[in-house]
Amino acid sequence: MLPVLALLVAVVTGGCQTGSPGATATSSESTTAAEATTPVEVDLVGGVLGAHDEKPVDLASQLEYFQGGGSPCEDGTGPWNELVVRPYPVAREHERLETPDSWPICVMGIDSTQDLSIEIQDPDGQVIDRLEVPAAGEPDHYSLGYIFGFSRLAGDPLGDYVIRAVQPQASSQATIEVVAAKDPILVPLHVDESGEFDLSADAQSGSNRLGDTLGFAFGGLPPNTQTQIHVYGRPTDGTSVVTAIDYRTSIMVTSDADGGGTLKVTTSVEDEEGFYGFALEGAGGRYVPINLARE
Repeated sequence: MLPVLALLVAVVTGGCQTGSPGATATSSESTTAAEATTPVEVDLVGGVLGAHDEKPVDLASQLEYFQGGGSPCEDGTGPWNELVVRPYPVAREHERLETPDSWPICVMGIDSTQDLSIEIQDPDGQVIDRLEVPAAGEPDHYSLGYIFGFSRLAGDPLGDYVIRAVQPQASSQATIEVVAAKDPILVPLHVDESGEFDLSADAQSGSNRLGDTLGFAFGGLPPNTQTQIHVYGRPTDGTSVVTAIDYRTSIMVTSDADGGGTLKVTTSVEDEEGFYGFALEGAGGRYVPINLARE
């Protein structure tokens, strides 16, 4: 069955919410690529993060490190006086998601004194995810929006997905066209406390604690093909600014029949805190930046 939309609570200063203590959700009985695919699991304890392997000849010795910040809903286009569903990144000309990918979905213009219902319909019109967000009481509780994740993997059904938000006196919806990636791509996935992928969580790359399990999805590859994910990194004392990360090692992965797969990477509190990057072979210089800290 689909993973339940058990969104973790994280209150962002200013009224932007990525979950609610009273939020409940149900999902339909169907299978996603995340459940059908056995993830590659790599234990980094005492190994990969601290590795200094010889760099392959045709591989860059360093990557420029950059990691954005802030809420994806705060792009200066508000205030919102009516209910609006906005897929992010909103700057794209078309809402077209290439699998695999994970987008934050922003619901704006919420009346915080009323209940909010969110549902996702697949290309066949079936409701595959539903989230019920109770009224918060304070009028400005959701003044900067409510965020949840929309993730699709290689092998998931292609076509138009409809995301609909409803309140007693308002409704809004957005359509996201899901297509198969034509080029290699690597994206972060959220791994919950039980060690399972949570496709409803906002899984943008960012800060993680040492000891966390990191999740990734890859796609856009020929079926049943071996390739590598290159690991870059540079330790830090927690206060220094890192602008470049060095090649460390590579992880071998194999795509499934749909040209994709998933990866779980286990870290340890004994690993070095610092800035790391995970780059899929052939992804054109794009990589997933991750800041690993002890707290």
